[in-house]
Amino acid sequence: MDPDNRRAVDFDQRREMLVHLQDNIDVEEIVRGMDSGLPKLWVIHKALCLRRGHPEWFGAKAAYKPIVAEGSKSDHLIGFLRGDSVAVLAPRWPLKLAGYWAGTTVTLPPGQWRNLFTRDLTMGGQVRVQTLLKRFPVALFTREAE
Repeated sequence: MDPDNRRAVDFDQRREMLVHLQDNIDVEEIVRGMDSGLPKLWVIHKALCLRRGHPEWFGAKAAYKPIVAEGSKSDHLIGFLRGDSVAVLAPRWPLKLAGYWAGTTVTLPPGQWRNLFTRDLTMGGQVRVQTLLKRFPVALFTREAE
């Protein structure tokens, strides 16, 4: 039922958007492009760049472990770790959630984690989901080198 799958793709527009993404624009500008599909393209672009830059993080030997949320809205979050260096968080049923996480938390492994979408740094440990997703609706973290 995804309307994006029923429309013809404007490849010229997508190429222009990808060029624009090379300008290192901030997350707030990405969000303002919601109607054009810019955030969706940006998420795919960032994830594929990460995978190209660090194929060992995504290879057959890289573990795939769930990140389990705790709290009354825990059913609204999907999260996983890929190897020791990548963490991903995405909401489920966002319309029912309406941005209200009610203190729901996740526990990230020890270390310092950078959200590739917002560039924010977060320390490992128990963290409120609302904090992690306040600037962009999904998160792609990489563990910073010590």
